[in-house]
Amino acid sequence: MINPRTTPEKTLKAAILCATELGLLEKDEKESRLRLSALGLDLAEITTKEEVGKPEMSRQVKAFFHALAQKYPEVRVALQILKAHKGKMRLLQDICPMCKKNFYAEVRKGKISCPNCGYEIDPKSSDCLHTKLIAKLLPIPTFWINSEVLPVKTEFRNRYIKYYQK
Repeated sequence: MINPRTTPEKTLKAAILCATELGLLEKDEKESRLRLSALGLDLAEITTKEEVGKPEMSRQVKAFFHALAQKYPEVRVALQILKAHKGKMRLLQDICPMCKKNFYAEVRKGKISCPNCGYEIDPKSSDCLHTKLIAKLLPIPTFWINSEVLPVKTEFRNRYIKYYQK
């Protein structure tokens, strides 16, 4: 079902912005228009006509985006953390060991502390991917986690993230 608040113009604008950020499109300085970059041309070569506009991806397209994801340090670090943490951990909300409440990690004055009680959280003992990435000053790679190109899946209404061996 189509979201009634989304217009075709907004959808196209978001797709162009995303493709530009991924390096698939680039601005042509002479004509001030967008054109496919070398990376975009590579993707166009492996994409079939039947795949365009469908949510499923072929193995070649998944492999292309998996290789592209590895260029981002937050993706590499997130996968390393998940592998080291036996494959499953909380995605966004951490639990404070002092007050036992859920919270979203934020860095304040160079330290991660619970906003409810002020308890300082040690990122090494945390069971939350977001907390561990924030401690390394990296953003959470939401786009890549929600895509189907990484060997990770979110579970239980996006509370947990699980790493699957290929």
